[in-house]
Amino acid sequence: MSLENKEFKIEHARQALTRAGLSTRVEFHAGDCLDTLKELPGPFDFVLLDVWKDLYLPCFELVHPKLSPGGIIAADNMLLPESVRQQAEAYRARARGGRHGFGTDPGGERNRDQQEAMREGARAHANNERATSVTKNP
Repeated sequence: MSLENKEFKIEHARQALTRAGLSTRVEFHAGDCLDTLKELPGPFDFVLLDVWKDLYLPCFELVHPKLSPGGIIAADNMLLPESVRQQAEAYRARARGGRHGFGTDPGGERNRDQQEAMREGARAHANNERATSVTKNP
């Protein structure tokens, strides 16, 4: 599933997916991401946030309750551009703390299950000779 505000980007993605033989694997939703996320029921196994940084927190709040057990939210461009780093830091603080507790809150069976699922995924990724992983820490 892909959410996109610009129709020309959806068309470009459809063409690329068709060339790759994957056009039937992606469902596109055109329009404002916040409006669309309110309507989508979930559950989501994996969410990539690649929006304007001021939308990361509102998107997180809409997506997190709809995550599958073991689901993952990945946020793109958390370091650059520097002009939005404060918003990225606010997202990071929210995702790691508070009632959601990713990485810092030891409580809750769901949290333990998510952490174990992420560890299993990381181990599988590390053992896959075709996989490449790049991580940057601030």
